[in-house]
Amino acid sequence: MRKIIVALGLFFLGTLVQAQNGLEKIIVERFYVANAADANASIGTLPAGSVTYRVYADMLPGYKFQMAYGNSSHTLKIATTTSFFNNEDRGNTNPNGITTVNTAKNTVMLDSWFSVGATASGKMGVLKKDDTDGSIVSGSTIYNNTNVAGDIGTAVKTADGMVTASPQSVTFVGFDPIGDVFDAASQFGSSFSTADGAWASLNGSTGANVDTNRVLIGQFTTDGVFTFELNIQIGTPSLGTEKYVAKSPKSDETLLPSLIYASDSPTEIAETNTSNAVNSFRLYPTPATDELTLEIINTKENVADSYTIYSIEGKTVLHKELNSSAEQQKEKIDISSLDNGLYIFQLSSGGITSTYKIVKNQ
Repeated sequence: MRKIIVALGLFFLGTLVQAQNGLEKIIVERFYVANAADANASIGTLPAGSVTYRVYADMLPGYKFQMAYGNSSHTLKIATTTSFFNNEDRGNTNPNGITTVNTAKNTVMLDSWFSVGATASGKMGVLKKDDTDGSIVSGSTIYNNTNVAGDIGTAVKTADGMVTASPQSVTFVGFDPIGDVFDAASQFGSSFSTADGAWASLNGSTGANVDTNRVLIGQFTTDGVFTFELNIQIGTPSLGTEKYVAKSPKSDETLLPSLIYASDSPTEIAETNTSNAVNSFRLYPTPATDELTLEIINTKENVADSYTIYSIEGKTVLHKELNSSAEQQKEKIDISSLDNGLYIFQLSSGGITSTYKIVKNQ
């Protein structure tokens, strides 16, 4: 699994810090689920079932998005358990360099990129439910999916989440986005992190709708479990700054739980239809502090069971082979040594793997 960690100087936009709460939350929109027609039409590896996620910073009116950053105290992390899709035809590391004409070609609309508001040149991102001006791919022979593999809302042929506007340009600080993860030539990048870098809006970005003030900060397409841990700085109406972090805030920082995300959300899986593996299991509590409890009911004896816990960068932090001879098992999992944050839990049984997120808190 590839990982980028940069160690260059990071500048911050503004110095005055005020105790406000201008960043309300992070919104993750399931924008699209690719099907076989999309996979066949794509230039670049796009597995059927890949989900395109759009990530928005939802701010109060009058506030401006300045940057998503990582520093020595708060690493920024974006990862998937498989790889990110990068369109090799007209894709880009940021959408400002993609024309609307090119966006409508093959699966360029599903490319992975960083943003500070844009979805294409001269277009800004809005949630599909708020888009009323139609779609540039209305006549496309692909992009047919709606309400597939979970609710993705309005079909992109009806509303593409783009409105005409003048979006700010992306400035990359402390890292080069043309690397193994998000450049157009790579189909194998799975993990990005920075402890001294940012993607930024030098003038500050507001949403296309000044009242809702939601700024699109990235689009990521993958058929794996998508996770992130972000830190964000915004500008206040009085020209100050506010910093929001995913964990362990300092005196001039605000903790915002929605800065940590994993695309799989169930905390309990029960009564699957697999006759050769696990019939049901429960993992609790989540969030957890020092210990998790895993309960398993096996439908067959002598099935190879094991669990693995991964960091969101994909590093294995815990692994154990389980006694599969018992019909029922209760396993206590010590996580007291793990750092606070988001992890991926995978349970394997008889060739079937179930995956979801866990959160470790103090």
